[in-house]
Amino acid sequence: MRVDTPEQSVVPATALAVCDTRLASVIQKDGVRISTVEHLLSACAGLGLDNLLIELDGEEVPIMDGSAASFLFLIESAGIAEQNAPRQFVVIKKPIEVREGDKLARLEPFFGFKLDFTIDFKHPAVDKTANVLLWILLSMPIAVKLGAPALLVLLMKLRLCERWV
Repeated sequence: MRVDTPEQSVVPATALAVCDTRLASVIQKDGVRISTVEHLLSACAGLGLDNLLIELDGEEVPIMDGSAASFLFLIESAGIAEQNAPRQFVVIKKPIEVREGDKLARLEPFFGFKLDFTIDFKHPAVDKTANVLLWILLSMPIAVKLGAPALLVLLMKLRLCERWV
């Protein structure tokens, strides 16, 4: 919620609200934007939070230390209350695939939540000859178990050429 707008606009953190991903993840509704949401939403996802209201007094979520760690600390310090409402899930019942040029996104049935992706771009941390495959199982709050900045450091140190589960 942007409390600095006259109508205190609520901008839902959904895929349909994403309006820009260059340099930061930006969500928008009815012309009201909130940018740099990725670290805060990562902390929420890592803690298993899916129903909360966050009040902001400006267009940008503070960058903090550039990771989800500060947000994890602040959310856990404030406390988390379980709500008396059933959790809603998206269930993938059959494979879904979208292609755009040489890019591909595919969803397949899986009990839990798993990301399996490959990346191919020129960067010193990525060896072009390596088969870049990274699995992240998120059936538990992985950001909390690893520590938010640890995942980035781990990926950089692995040079992204080994499988990690």
